[in-house]
Amino acid sequence: MNWKAWAAILAFVVALGFGIRQFYAGWSERPPAGFQFRERSSPTLDSKMRQRLKDLQREPLASLVVIQVGRYGQRDTVWSTEVFRNDGFDPMQHFERGTIGKATHLLGFYTLDGEPLNFTEKGQPHAPERTLLTVHIAEPLAAGATQLVLRVEQRISVVQKGKDGAYVVRAPGVDRRRAGWYVRAIETPDGQFQTWSATESDRQAPLAVTFRYP
Repeated sequence: MNWKAWAAILAFVVALGFGIRQFYAGWSERPPAGFQFRERSSPTLDSKMRQRLKDLQREPLASLVVIQVGRYGQRDTVWSTEVFRNDGFDPMQHFERGTIGKATHLLGFYTLDGEPLNFTEKGQPHAPERTLLTVHIAEPLAAGATQLVLRVEQRISVVQKGKDGAYVVRAPGVDRRRAGWYVRAIETPDGQFQTWSATESDRQAPLAVTFRYP
């Protein structure tokens, strides 16, 4: 190979190295929009909501869902427990959750006592309309252990039209594969607050509330 070929190869390697360096320098200063991370803190709950969550719980708790119906034309707020499970061999403090779309606005994550949790939003380049979440719990979860965490989000209308101008909102039932108490609560704009609880073996119909917007 003559000196011209070697010179061409050297020039290519130098150019490639410079390009890679510029790419990583630009990445560190401003990652592409699809890869950007956003650290978030869940808002602090007021004492009334914390007490309500405490009053609703029963032991052993399998699932808790609270639906707060918004005023007409507004989003509804849904509180629902998710199971964080450490299937590894080492303590775990960070948990990946499902993605959220444009139809859902995430408010935050909380312990059952109402303590706010921090979480990270991570963009997905292949699906820019969705966001991957990593929730950070306060204390590492031991191997094989589980913990219930409340997820709070606003959704586009969870209600259905009923008869004679009324509306109906329904809470989910029980999961017979998981033992414990299933607690449901629905709050409507006309002042109703109804609760329901059952174990995995109960056969009662899920909670449904009929209401009218003020």
